[in-house]
Amino acid sequence: MSRMEDYNYYNDSRVIAGERGSWYKSFDERRMCATVEVYDEEGDSREVEVPATYCVCETCNGCGTHVNPSVDAGGISGEEWGEWDEEDREAYMDGRYDVQCYECKGKRVVPTLDEANCDPTVLKQLQDYERSRAESAAISRMERMMGA
Repeated sequence: MSRMEDYNYYNDSRVIAGERGSWYKSFDERRMCATVEVYDEEGDSREVEVPATYCVCETCNGCGTHVNPSVDAGGISGEEWGEWDEEDREAYMDGRYDVQCYECKGKRVVPTLDEANCDPTVLKQLQDYERSRAESAAISRMERMMGA
């Protein structure tokens, strides 16, 4: 892969969703609550339960599948589309290059933190942790693209 192809692939929202992993340690669908680990200012952690709700998966828009990002990360130009034979174009349009959604694993919905009903202190701790995790993931993607 060229550097641009690497860039497109590792920054594709589907790839990022697959790498992100779960924001919770466990999820009780019956009670609609998730167990999460939060960290205080000293770096000490503890597990707490937080309210959750289901939302339509943003990665697959509730379909349960999406095109394999190895096929179309960064988009398919008109020139590339023209280079594909009729069978490949038909396979793409028919969903034969689709894979199970990297985020929802085919369920079409994902548990989401119910921020309106979450303890404000826990909510801030979760937001701070998620921000830190996203920054680390972005740095890792950049290092991979640089060959590390």
